[in-house]
Amino acid sequence: MKRTHSLTIPNPGQYAQFDFERNWPDTDMQCKGLVFDVGIPVTVANAPVTPTAATLKALVAHLFSKFVLDYGEARAFHVYSDISGANLRNAYRELTGKDLPYTELGVAQDVNDHVQHIKVPVLFDVPRRDGKQNYPGATQMRTMVGEIYEDSSSALVTNMTRKLGTNLSIDVYPIFHPGPDVWVPILGIRKVEASQLVLIGHDGVTLNVWHEELSLATAIAADSTLSYHLDIGARRVYENLSPSMVDFARKMEKLDAAGEDINDDVTVIYQAPPKVALSKLPHGPFRFEQRENYWDRPLLRQLMIPVMTDEEHEMAARLGAKTHGKAVLASGRSTSAEDSPGAPATGGVQLWKSNEHTQFFSEPGIIGHTNGQTSVSVPAAVVTRAAAVGATAAAGEAATKTSLLQQAQKIALKRFPGAIRTDGNGQGKHRVAVRDAHSHLF
Repeated sequence: MKRTHSLTIPNPGQYAQFDFERNWPDTDMQCKGLVFDVGIPVTVANAPVTPTAATLKALVAHLFSKFVLDYGEARAFHVYSDISGANLRNAYRELTGKDLPYTELGVAQDVNDHVQHIKVPVLFDVPRRDGKQNYPGATQMRTMVGEIYEDSSSALVTNMTRKLGTNLSIDVYPIFHPGPDVWVPILGIRKVEASQLVLIGHDGVTLNVWHEELSLATAIAADSTLSYHLDIGARRVYENLSPSMVDFARKMEKLDAAGEDINDDVTVIYQAPPKVALSKLPHGPFRFEQRENYWDRPLLRQLMIPVMTDEEHEMAARLGAKTHGKAVLASGRSTSAEDSPGAPATGGVQLWKSNEHTQFFSEPGIIGHTNGQTSVSVPAAVVTRAAAVGATAAAGEAATKTSLLQQAQKIALKRFPGAIRTDGNGQGKHRVAVRDAHSHLF
């Protein structure tokens, strides 16, 4: 870990921006998250203030009136899009069972000017979770851009205000992790809100869903009129459950640490079981169905790892070639392909470098070239086997061998999404999926 940025915000209502285009250290270094070490200048007036958890909540909400974190060419992919400090804190508490470090917590602040020191980690890692995890590598991190917007009001808590005309300081510390250059879908928060009984979340692996700005006490008070179903992908997780029963289930599974649970601020709709590998968790969009229309407009927040798209896969190959100054192979690495058939490709791709272009044709993937173009690497064994399947079937069917090969490719896609893609017979683009590049087509 080292400091890569020292940002300042002179007054409320302004913002600071950072990126890693020129200062990511090495191509063999990944990132497990970012830590923002913040100093907020305040004035204590009228009477001393002893900071509490409520003070921390107010300070974080003020600091991150809005947080944005994007990556990719033209900031194409969004990890956090207009996410509040309250939700950053919620995510950290749910992932770690701890609250944000606050140096002045419980320390009396006399009538004077002071600086409040808070550390705000934004994790790409999922702690307390079994199984292998993947973190963004150098090529991906060098496209990352973030923005921190301070709230326009100077009010914080009773007798404490933001000191005007004095810089709020933010030091940025990436959490480094040695590893090859990979490009992966990144853990983040998505908004899901609409004035309707059924809400559909984003596709991927969901770790938490909560209702923002609704305390558990308020939700429990309406238990008699509120229940809901929750499906994740094809799995029914909750059926006719009320907020109080979800909270009870969380306590039974020891998902909340004493004094650190986020239920004082929000109502938890779902939390993934602890110590279960990501590949074993339910995957797919969640479906939240209110049995009674108590919440007119649910403000759901989804902490999740999204699915990698074809477009992102191709971008990884293209930018990887620029990073390494040579052709690279973006080879699919789904952590869930073996354990959970049909699971989304949340494992990302590794950018394999080679001096010999022909070496790529023993592995499946998208090849990025230094001229900015991309092509597809299909192992000869896969092509031969697929052609044999097509020829055998075509002998007794009217379909052509080419169309049968395309059908085999589409079937394979369901087994290992995102592995590679080809243009078929010049008619659009299909992804080809392989489980074992040298012997099997599934």
